[in-house]
Amino acid sequence: MGLGLGLAFMLGSAVLFGVAAVVHFHSAHLSLPVSPVITILTILLPIVSFLNSYIYPTLLHSARNSSHPLHRLSPTILQTLQGIVTTILATLLFEDVIPSTTVDCLMENRWKGMFQAHDGESIRLIQDTLNCCGLNTVQHMPYPFIKPDTTCSTMYGRDKSCRGPWTAALRSSTGADFGVVTAVGLLQILSLLMTREGTNWWNSWRPIAWHRQRRGVEGERRALLEDVTDADEEVVERQDDSSRSRGYQSLPSAEAENRPRVEPSPIHQEENHWRDS
Repeated sequence: MGLGLGLAFMLGSAVLFGVAAVVHFHSAHLSLPVSPVITILTILLPIVSFLNSYIYPTLLHSARNSSHPLHRLSPTILQTLQGIVTTILATLLFEDVIPSTTVDCLMENRWKGMFQAHDGESIRLIQDTLNCCGLNTVQHMPYPFIKPDTTCSTMYGRDKSCRGPWTAALRSSTGADFGVVTAVGLLQILSLLMTREGTNWWNSWRPIAWHRQRRGVEGERRALLEDVTDADEEVVERQDDSSRSRGYQSLPSAEAENRPRVEPSPIHQEENHWRDS
């Protein structure tokens, strides 16, 4: 069962990584107003989550046997950092999923910036991929922008602006990334709930050397506990033997003290007097 859960966790992380990578390239291809830092962090998050969950039992085992405060807090610190990054990414992506004037303003500024910079390649990729022309209308900042008589709608026979499909592409991309981040967060919670020191399901992924080292440490710990227990039992036995010997030595004197003294009778006293004379 442990191996199956580990395989499922690894497969799920790989699928989430693939989805995030596709979304990143799709967003870059369509010049969506999403920061590449967010999409790249979303790609790395499933990998970091898998590695963090994989090394968590080892860190937990080492932290319990360490006296250094930072070392003892290292498992908690890593899990907390992952939780913070996941929360921040989910919040930023969710803001782009729901309709708002902020998103409309970002898309307007992004297209206007490409048009003013004469970035015809980016605008052409958007128009060709989404089969549209211009932003708000087919005549609103379309590509090509040199010859007015050869506009996008005239050249390609398109009568649809790019505002609608471009906005839908943004929501679908950010929605997919939001789903990836949410799934990673759920996997993190699941791994923490199922991870138990010594009986956790991650042990099935450990190399043979790790298991041998762990068994050796546990064997040394059990041997040390047995030695301490034997020493304590030996001390107790010695104390019992000592108290018993002292009790046996003091018994005759106590009986002699408590024994009643027998006085000689008058006849014996006369016999003793006659013998003395």
